[in-house]
Amino acid sequence: MVYEQNISVFCCAFIVIGLGTGCSRYNPKNDRIPDLPTPTGAGRTAQAMLEMALKEYPQDPWAYFQLAQYYYEQRSQGLALSLVDKAIARDSTQQDFFFLKARILARGGEEKEALENLNKALPIAETQAEKLLLAGKLHFTLKSYDEAIKLFNRLLKNDSLEARGYFWKGKVEVARRDSALALANLRRALQLQPRMAEAYHSLSELYLDFEMLGAAMREAERGLKISPAHAGLLFHKAEAFRLRVYFDDSAQVYYRKALEADARQYQAAFQLGRYAFEKGDCPAVQQYLEPALRIAPDLGRAYYYLGVCAWRKGQGAKALQWLEKNMRLEPNFLPSRELYWQIKTQLQQEAQLAREDSLRRLYYQELERQRKTSQANQ
Repeated sequence: MVYEQNISVFCCAFIVIGLGTGCSRYNPKNDRIPDLPTPTGAGRTAQAMLEMALKEYPQDPWAYFQLAQYYYEQRSQGLALSLVDKAIARDSTQQDFFFLKARILARGGEEKEALENLNKALPIAETQAEKLLLAGKLHFTLKSYDEAIKLFNRLLKNDSLEARGYFWKGKVEVARRDSALALANLRRALQLQPRMAEAYHSLSELYLDFEMLGAAMREAERGLKISPAHAGLLFHKAEAFRLRVYFDDSAQVYYRKALEADARQYQAAFQLGRYAFEKGDCPAVQQYLEPALRIAPDLGRAYYYLGVCAWRKGQGAKALQWLEKNMRLEPNFLPSRELYWQIKTQLQQEAQLAREDSLRRLYYQELERQRKTSQANQ
């Protein structure tokens, strides 16, 4: 068998990878869907040995699989996906191949395809905690909450001290706004793993949803003691300040910190853009809102703010484009409609005046031409 022939080559690579990555064991502690964390790779030595194994045994699916796993750990998504597909093409009976592909796709935000590949790796063994976790998270992302709970319950049935199981059950209940179950599961997760910053993030989110601002602030601050640069916790602290009266300055400070911690924190960028709009600072409105819309194009009010700023700068056509996008998302927002028709009417009047002016110029040019022709004929 080819696998037996190249076992010595793979063993050497496994030793290098094991020293660098802890035997490539997946540990999704405190992760965020779909960005699943991975251990650090083993470096160029492991890469060279795995590539040597692939070159020597180009038909062995495990050679492709091991190299795909290496590139996955190095966050080279395209290479990893291409290699694992080649492994599957050579042997479609290996569950580990589909599991790795599911992890690659999940990290890239392709949850539905990830779930399809994970299902191909089924039946999921009851003891395979990581597969149960990943499947549950994918169902959570797809808002299949009942299915997610079933998988997390299976995980906890196997290991009642698995903090991540309680944490993810808590996240599901936060999404379903079941405050009692959410609190129970998140508190249990923190009993088992007190330094789980993500649990504090979910708790602060829950309290914000119910406008319990003091509790939300407290949980956010507890989480920030563990993870000071956690963008989500910084955002929740900013939200707690914003929803209080006369705390806008403090809110802006933490929105900026959240955006500095994670440039993709579009909600913080939106709030900063809103504050800038209220101050009439249109350059800052653009600075914050245009990047936010590239990440979250459904922020309807952001288009209105940008439309007003474009109008103030005399960019009527651009303003109409922004306002049209706002009206598609917020059809009942009257200020946007009123401004849209005001600008459109103004532009039509300007266009009409321009046409009349052009015709007037042509008329006088024709009169001048006729006068000169008449003079030349005399």
